[in-house]
Amino acid sequence: MSRPLILAALAIIVGADAVVAQSTAVAPSENKPLQVAPPESKPLPIAPVLGPVSDFNAVGDISGNALLGASVRNAAGELVGKIEDVYIARTGEVKSVVLSVGGFLGIGARYVLMSWNDVGVDRRDQTLVLTVDATKDAIRAMPEYSFERRPVRN
Repeated sequence: MSRPLILAALAIIVGADAVVAQSTAVAPSENKPLQVAPPESKPLPIAPVLGPVSDFNAVGDISGNALLGASVRNAAGELVGKIEDVYIARTGEVKSVVLSVGGFLGIGARYVLMSWNDVGVDRRDQTLVLTVDATKDAIRAMPEYSFERRPVRN
């Protein structure tokens, strides 16, 4: 680029900065120096405090969010699996759940389908507690479930 073009570009940039500075300046009064007004800032809205999070609403219904990923234990208190998916009938009732069993940190786990009627639902304070009347071995012996879904219809 030639030297005159570079000087012209710099003059335009410096001139533009001066115009912006003049447009935000406050007119001087008496012997006070010229002050530049700060940019307007709007206060951020304050997020509402919701309090402790519960797995239940005010009337005791279970949150769907609490159900997914919830631990399922047997009568001995042993962890037998975690809920990976929930199937709801057209009537709105929970029909079945898919449990991930075995594995470590999600690796090597297998999936089994259980009827929702076979899952005991309880609560301890505001926390969901799910139990099944089966041993770890009995659940591991269940047939493996494969996630087969119908294609989406447009």
